[in-house]
Amino acid sequence: MSWGCGVPPLSEEGMRVYKWGLNGDGFTVREAAAMLRVPLPEARRVVDELRALQLVQSLPGEPDRLVPANPDLAAAGVLAPIEIDILSRQRSVTRLRDALTRLSPLYQASRSGASVEEVVDVVPDAQSVRCLLNEWAVRCRAEVLMVQPGGGRSADQLREAHERDLQMLERGIRMRTLYQHSARFDLPIREHIRTLREAGADIRTCEVLFSYLVVFDDEVAFIPAATGSGGAAVIRGSATIGFLRGVFEHIWTTAKPFVPHHLDDQAVTDEIKQTILNMLTEGVKDDIIARRLGLSVRTCRKHIAQLMRQMDAQSRFQFGYLAGRGGLTRAGRTPA
Repeated sequence: MSWGCGVPPLSEEGMRVYKWGLNGDGFTVREAAAMLRVPLPEARRVVDELRALQLVQSLPGEPDRLVPANPDLAAAGVLAPIEIDILSRQRSVTRLRDALTRLSPLYQASRSGASVEEVVDVVPDAQSVRCLLNEWAVRCRAEVLMVQPGGGRSADQLREAHERDLQMLERGIRMRTLYQHSARFDLPIREHIRTLREAGADIRTCEVLFSYLVVFDDEVAFIPAATGSGGAAVIRGSATIGFLRGVFEHIWTTAKPFVPHHLDDQAVTDEIKQTILNMLTEGVKDDIIARRLGLSVRTCRKHIAQLMRQMDAQSRFQFGYLAGRGGLTRAGRTPA
C-alpha cells in the first residue's frame, strides 16, 4: 500500500494494538494477531504501520519483541519532514503564482488589444475548470454569485463545492446562490445548503434557470462551454459580466428563499406543476421539461400523471384541451 505523504494513517487496529501494548512488557506480531483475532499477515501489516509511524520499537537484544514508543517523539520524527516539505511546496506555489500573475496582463493585452475590454478563454475539460474555480475562490475578496441549475449533484461534486464555499464564507465573502426548486427535494443538497446558510450564505430557488454561472468579484465569470464536455468559458470584461449580473439580479428578486427546515414544499410543488402544465400545452416533450426543471424524467411524468388525474383527463390531447379551456396555463392556476 502507498500513501500520498509517504506515511500511513493510524488505523483503528493500530490504535488498539498501541493501547494494548502499553499494559505489558512488550509483544510479538503473533501475540498481536491473537489479541486482534486476525491472521498473522494482517497483524504484521498493522505492526508495520506502527513501525512506520515510529510508535513501536524493538526491545534491546530482542528484535522480535516490541514496546510502544513516546507519541510526542514519534510526531517530531514523522511529521517534521512532512511539514518542511509542505512549507517548501507552498513557497514554490507562491513563486509560480506570482510569476503567472505578472504574465496575465501581457496575455490579456495580446488577446484584447488596446480598445477591447472583453477576453474569453475556453477551458475544455472539467478538471481544469475545477482547478480554476478553486484558484479564483482563494483570490475572491468580496462577493461570489452562483447559479446551479438541475437537481441532485454527485457526492464528489458536493464535497468539493462544500469545502470551497465554506472556506470563502469563513473569510467573510458574501455568497448568493440560485438553485432550482427541485433542489429542495434532494436531501444531500438540503444538508449542504443548511451548513452554508449557517455560515452566512444566502440561497434562493426558482422553477427554471438559464445556465450554470459563477461570478467572482465582478472580475471573472464562468459559464458552460458550448462543447458540452464539462468545460467552461472564462470571461473577463465589464460589459459581459455586467450583463450576467443583471440577469442574476432579475431572477434573484423573484426567487424564493431556501430555508431547509422551514420549507413551503407544497407551494413550491404547485409552482413546478404549473410550469409543467404551461410547457405541456406548448407541446414541449417530457424529457425537455424534466431537463429545464432539474427533475428526473420519472419525477416529471409522475407530476404529469397527477395533473391528468386531477383534471380527469384520459389522454394528453384531452388534458391539453381541458387546460386551455379552463385557462389553467396562466400562472397560479394549477387544478385544485
